[in-house]
Amino acid sequence: MDLLTATLQANIQRFFKNGMPVATWHYSSDGTIKREGEKISGVVRMYGESGSLLSEMTYKHNDLNGRFSLFSENGFLEEEGEFKNNQLHGAYTQYYPSGKIKLQGIYRGGMKNGNFRLFYESGITEEEETYKNGALDGNYSSFYPNGVIETQAIYKKGRLIKITQFDTNGRIKNEEKY
Repeated sequence: MDLLTATLQANIQRFFKNGMPVATWHYSSDGTIKREGEKISGVVRMYGESGSLLSEMTYKHNDLNGRFSLFSENGFLEEEGEFKNNQLHGAYTQYYPSGKIKLQGIYRGGMKNGNFRLFYESGITEEEETYKNGALDGNYSSFYPNGVIETQAIYKKGRLIKITQFDTNGRIKNEEKY
């Protein structure tokens, strides 16, 4: 698989292989892309003005397919995951600047599927939610920073069925069914 580099200025992205230009993509305001040059296949690294790595994306025939990583200007890993046919597909993780995990979940065909967990920077779970085809479906829980349950809910196909809210000591303060 080829290793390529890319630059992005305004609405023009240029791709290079061994320092030589191989393709140019023009992005229009309506979201369409005019592609010139060869099809992009391989790992593409994009660097910021300071020279720091901003992204590493895997392409196959101009489509995002495979692992990707996004970095801050300071070089910290912010996000990583996988694409299949230009859609998020597979494990997905976001990070705090400290390197601790902020969010973990699974995508299928560009939609959230399965369990997603959001964490406080301390590592304590902030939210747990279950998705099916992009809609909340199943249990949802949120927690206070000390780990005590704050909210429990049940969703079915994106619709709220039941919600229970708790005070900071874990005692029920409100419960509703829909």
